[in-house]
Amino acid sequence: MAIGNTKQLKEMLGDDRLKEFNRAIGLTAHGVGIGSYVYLRRVFESLIEEAHQEAKKETDWNERNYQQRVMKEKVSMLKNFLPLFIIQHPELYSILSRGIHELTEKQCLDSFEALKEAILVIAQERLHDLQRKKRYSEASRAIKSVSNKIAD
Repeated sequence: MAIGNTKQLKEMLGDDRLKEFNRAIGLTAHGVGIGSYVYLRRVFESLIEEAHQEAKKETDWNERNYQQRVMKEKVSMLKNFLPLFIIQHPELYSILSRGIHELTEKQCLDSFEALKEAILVIAQERLHDLQRKKRYSEASRAIKSVSNKIAD
């Protein structure tokens, strides 16, 4: 019941990230705050890695420079490939890491909802971006089709 209806996130997060997100929610429901942070951080890291894989395709990408950076700097380097919420809140990774390494169970449980909402906002941003790209592609194909028909 604590997980609720997260199936709608599958398109945005993918199977693995959705499972980890649901584990975080489930752990929190059972009073495990630090463990829930581990799974939220894994979701966050996978979003960063997905953007990293996209960025590596760019001709001017400097992989060596990227590998030498801390997460906050990596987020900055990936700004063209990440949801805006991550770029505006690069401290998200730091919060998750502190939860794993420094905070108490209670502190993690008390702040879990805010972090869960952040992941939901990121997922919604990704969905909006996917929908926008799909509409753009469909509209482009339609215009090309019309153009080809009237050019004959």
